[in-house]
Amino acid sequence: MKTILYIFITLTVLFTCTFSQTVQETKEAPVNKYAFWISYSGGIVNPSVLNDRIANNNGIFESSVDIIESVKNFSVGLMLRPLEDEKIIVFRYEPISLTRTFPVSIQKTTTSPTITGTSDGEIKEQYSVTSYYLGIGLATLKNSIRADVGMIYGTSEMVEEGSFPNSHYSHTSTSDGYGLRASIQPILNITKNINIDLELAYRLILISDFRDAKGATVPGFEIKLNGFAFSAGIEVQL
Repeated sequence: MKTILYIFITLTVLFTCTFSQTVQETKEAPVNKYAFWISYSGGIVNPSVLNDRIANNNGIFESSVDIIESVKNFSVGLMLRPLEDEKIIVFRYEPISLTRTFPVSIQKTTTSPTITGTSDGEIKEQYSVTSYYLGIGLATLKNSIRADVGMIYGTSEMVEEGSFPNSHYSHTSTSDGYGLRASIQPILNITKNINIDLELAYRLILISDFRDAKGATVPGFEIKLNGFAFSAGIEVQL
């Protein structure tokens, strides 16, 4: 936790110093009070506990499913400029969903027991994290570049589904957690109100203590999606 706070404070100071050199535009220029965007992003992650689970499943089911090394997702964001100056408030909604499917072959036996064949099916695990972000930052008055830091609240689900010729089951565990996020965004103007929004961000989020509807836990399981992400999207500003 001390490391997270250190990174948060360092990035805040860095962004403030950077913007003190860039927000020199005159306040007589028209100021856009709102901006809304939708982006597509890709990021590098290493959720070690989740990857251990995938590796264990590969060993149990004799499969070769890839571990998770990156995430790709859409997000939507909203920027408010309440005082019509360089200070901004940023809201962001970002769902991330990852799926791994393990082929399973179960032996059929008689009461003897004698093996009479196999029953082929699959076990699919879906790991999802939905994050809600609230941040504060600075933006040039012409909205050509902005940066923000803030807090994440994330909700998560792990859904395991088994499908076989004569049976099907599903089991869901959920949890929530908190994190930090910092980003810098160059804005490329296309028209007066339409922009291309680029972003480089760093995200810290850890969700653990998963439980199902009956309160049963998933011992030792967590989803950690720390890492850098780059995104590009379309923005409308007003």
